[in-house]
This record gives sequence, structure tokens and C-alpha cells, in this order.
Amino acid sequence: MTGTLNTANILQTASAYLNFGTTEGSDGYGFTDSNGTCTINPTNTALVCSSDERLKKDISKLSSFSMLEKLSQLQG
Repeated sequence: MTGTLNTANILQTASAYLNFGTTEGSDGYGFTDSNGTCTINPTNTALVCSSDERLKKDISKLSSFSMLEKLSQLQG
């Protein structure tokens, strides 16, 4: 079943999963807008979201040494 509610697309797949903001979907609950997609699958407790570099600020590369140093600080 596919429908529209307040100009948003809603898709219910044959296996009773719901997807919002799209007319295509897969297992789980899905949310889609112009910035990306998030899918929640309660069967395996997975939450998967797309990530877009255009939406992020102040991105810098880390050297492998500084990353290892920061990770070892987390072990407390």
C-alpha cells in the first residue's frame, strides 16, 4: 500500500514494514528526506543512517598516531 499524508509519501510493504518520505523501501521503518535516509530494523536492533559530507563542518583528517593516542585515553 502506498499513500500520501500531508504531502508526504508513506509506503507499507507487503511484509508490513513502514517507510516514510519515499515510495520505495525495505524491511524495518524508514525515513527519507532530501538530506538522506534512516532505517530502523527492530528485528536486529539496527539503526542505519546515511551521512553526507556536505552537511558537516570543520572536518579534519587525523593521523593514525593521534587517533591511537585519543583511543587509549578512552580506556581510562
